[in-house]
Amino acid sequence: MERITVGSVKINNFILGAGRLGDIKYKKDCFKNLDRYFDLCYNTLDVARSYENGQAEEFLGEYLKNRNRHEYILISKGGFPEDKTKMYLPRLSKNELQKDLDTSLKALKTDYTDIYFLHRDDITKKPEELIETANLFIKQGKTKEIGASNWTAGRIQQANEYAVKNGLKPFSVSQINYSYALTTPALTGDLTHITMNDIEYLWYKETQFPIIAYSVQAKGFFTKLITGETLKPSGQKSYLPIKENFRRFDRINQLSKEKNESIPALLLAYVLSKGLNASVIGGFSKEEQLMEAEKGINIRLSEKEIHFLETGI
Repeated sequence: MERITVGSVKINNFILGAGRLGDIKYKKDCFKNLDRYFDLCYNTLDVARSYENGQAEEFLGEYLKNRNRHEYILISKGGFPEDKTKMYLPRLSKNELQKDLDTSLKALKTDYTDIYFLHRDDITKKPEELIETANLFIKQGKTKEIGASNWTAGRIQQANEYAVKNGLKPFSVSQINYSYALTTPALTGDLTHITMNDIEYLWYKETQFPIIAYSVQAKGFFTKLITGETLKPSGQKSYLPIKENFRRFDRINQLSKEKNESIPALLLAYVLSKGLNASVIGGFSKEEQLMEAEKGINIRLSEKEIHFLETGI
C-alpha cells in the first residue's frame, strides 16, 4: 500500500473523493463506496466545504461518526467563492476561512482535519498573509498540515519561503487539476482554476513537492466516448474544444487493448507514472467504477508508453 509523506501525515496514493456525497439519491451508493474503500485498506478521504453547499461534509460526518478518528486521514478545504459565476471574488480573509473551517469540523463531527487546504488563491493578497492565516489553524489544533489548492507553483514557493524564514509551517501539499486529457482555466470557465502545464510540471518534478491530482478521469471524457454517453456540460466545455483530446482517446484506447487494462485504470496509472510525488483522487457514483479505476494504482507505464500516449510516436 503506497503512501506519500505530507509533512507529519502519510496519505494514500489513491484518495477517495467525497464530492459526490450530498445528493440524497447517491447517498446509499456513496456509503457503499466508502465501505469498499476501507475494505481495500485505504483510509484517506477528501472533501470540501463548498461541495453540495456543505451537504457532502454532512453526509461524510454521518458515515464517519461510528469510526475511530485515528483510523482515517481527513482532508477538507475552505475559502471557495460563494458565487460560482463570480469566481474572481475571493473568500480568503481570516474570518471567512475560520468560519469555513469551524463549520466543516462541526459537519464532519471531528475536532481536526489532517490536512486543510485553502481552496483557491487570492492574487490580490501577498502569499505571506495567507500562510500566516493558515498557520493560525495549526496553532488552534484544528489541522495538522496546510495545503494550497489551485495555487500556482510560484505562489506556493513564495509562501513557503516566507514561512521557513519566519518560523511558520509551510504548505506541505498542493491540489491541482491533472489528467491525461488537456484543458485550460479559460475552458473550464474559472480563471482561478489551476491546471497542470509544462511549467508547473517541471517545478513539481524537480522539487518533488507533494501533489494530489484531481479530475484525473477528466469528468468521464474518455469512458463516455466509448459508451456514447453524453458528457455533463462542465465536461463538454472543458475537454471537447481541444481536438488533441480525441487523438489522445484513440491512443489510450489502443494501449488499453494492448495491455488488457481499462481506460479508467490507465488514467490513474498515467499520472502516477510521470515521476512526480503524487497521489490521485477518485470520485465514483458506483462501486464497480471505484474497483475498475483502483487497478491503476498498481500499474506503471514505461517511458515508451507515456511517449506514445502523449505524442502518438
